[in-house]
Amino acid sequence: QRRVHGDILSVYFFSLQALTQRQVQQQIMSAQYQYDLLSCFGDCPQCLLSFYVPCVPWGRNYAAVKGQPDEWVVPCAGFCLLSSLTGLGAVAAQTYLRGEVRKLKGIEGDLVKDLLVACCCTPCSIQQDARELGAVGCNAPPQSGKMME
Repeated sequence: QRRVHGDILSVYFFSLQALTQRQVQQQIMSAQYQYDLLSCFGDCPQCLLSFYVPCVPWGRNYAAVKGQPDEWVVPCAGFCLLSSLTGLGAVAAQTYLRGEVRKLKGIEGDLVKDLLVACCCTPCSIQQDARELGAVGCNAPPQSGKMME
């Protein structure tokens, strides 16, 4: 009889643990961006940087996603090269990076939404990702995973 009670308790705790893990996973994947797409106007210097020199914040975002916040110069140059070769290069690069940011932060969305946002407002999209990653700041490389105020 003790074995039966022990087995029942084991099954109960195992199912409770599985349920809790599922709930946590669903809650994580239902996360939204902390900042609205058009909230970039609240930080004018960063907004201007994203509009006029988007390769810099994009390079910082890429480096932050890859976990190498000091290595942003090469991705920055790559973004410039892609942008200069074709107008769609920047859109493709931002669509890819936006998907990576969503995966890293557990934000729901899909490729189509990422593509539409990158097409319609690439600078705002870059800035939203930068703010989400904490990769903002004109003079310093980003701090991966930390929000800088």
